[in-house]
Amino acid sequence: MGVVGAVTGAAIGFWLSFGERPAEVLLLVVGGTMAVGGLGATLTILASQFRMRSLTNGPTAGLTVGEKRMVQGAILSRASIALELKPAAVDQARVLAAILPLATAQSALLSCGLIGSQVIGLASTDSSSWFRIVLVAVLIVTGVIVFGVLRRNLDRVRRYLATLDIAAA
Repeated sequence: MGVVGAVTGAAIGFWLSFGERPAEVLLLVVGGTMAVGGLGATLTILASQFRMRSLTNGPTAGLTVGEKRMVQGAILSRASIALELKPAAVDQARVLAAILPLATAQSALLSCGLIGSQVIGLASTDSSSWFRIVLVAVLIVTGVIVFGVLRRNLDRVRRYLATLDIAAA
């Protein structure tokens, strides 16, 4: 879906910029590719995550909000946890190890889609171009921060699972 969206976005960008200056053609093609491809791929991942919702909520289904927080804290910070919550923590960590890469990809693709939609507007010569430049910069910084947080959490989940494997051996 993402590849089809990217090709479609590039074609739309090229069609909209037909006969324009090379810089405008480049901005419209890159922006169209990022916007349509990124948003299309994001929607595909979102649909798959929606179908996996019962799997992701399964390990902590019978727990209270406080117990869910304790499980999450134990996974991300390697804090001690009550013995009766340990199986839920192990199962939740396994689910997170599978889901966090999808969430990271979804976040990156969504950022590309949002940035691409603004890059298209940079091809115009209106007076609001400065706002689009600032918005693109803010979207890039936000995307990098979210990507970093998700990667850090994935590393923590993997370390938690590794300590369980070492302890089991």
